[in-house]
Amino acid sequence: TLVMHAFASGGQEGQQRELEALLSKPERLQACDLALFAYDGSSPSSFGEALALLKRVEQVGSGLLPCCLVATSEKVDEGVVGTSLAVCQALKMVKPFHLPPSSLSKGPKGSAGNSTCRLEVMRQLAKVAAQPSLSIPQTDERIAQQQYQLMVRRLTTGLAVSAGVVSLALIAIKVYSSTNTAAAE
Repeated sequence: TLVMHAFASGGQEGQQRELEALLSKPERLQACDLALFAYDGSSPSSFGEALALLKRVEQVGSGLLPCCLVATSEKVDEGVVGTSLAVCQALKMVKPFHLPPSSLSKGPKGSAGNSTCRLEVMRQLAKVAAQPSLSIPQTDERIAQQQYQLMVRRLTTGLAVSAGVVSLALIAIKVYSSTNTAAAE
């Protein structure tokens, strides 16, 4: 089951309040399976707003929410397409896909173009939901957090190994001293 809820970043005041309410409670974001950020593929400012919202959701959420970018316009600007591809590559996310509004309209029966596009979008969303690690944004904050966690794990492992070596050395000294004491008597 796919449940979607739309928020307009620069839109209506009611939607803005709903978005702020969602972002104020991280547990609500943790209940989501994926976040889809739609932008006007012909507008660099629209892409910028979608990217800012994506980064904000990633910071507020648990950092484990897969995200998708979707261009929703009939005509796309090549500069915006290039930027969105570069951003997705930098964040290690699946590449954004294009969903023209005409593909969502109910066309005449047997309209293969519309149903093919919708089917492709559903396949993309299913792919992201099935393999979330492919679309979890790797922001600078997330990378720093992962490096810190790795350092802590390595330090803990090093301390445990060191404690084991010291314990074995103390046992060896105890055994050696007890055998020397027994031999001297």
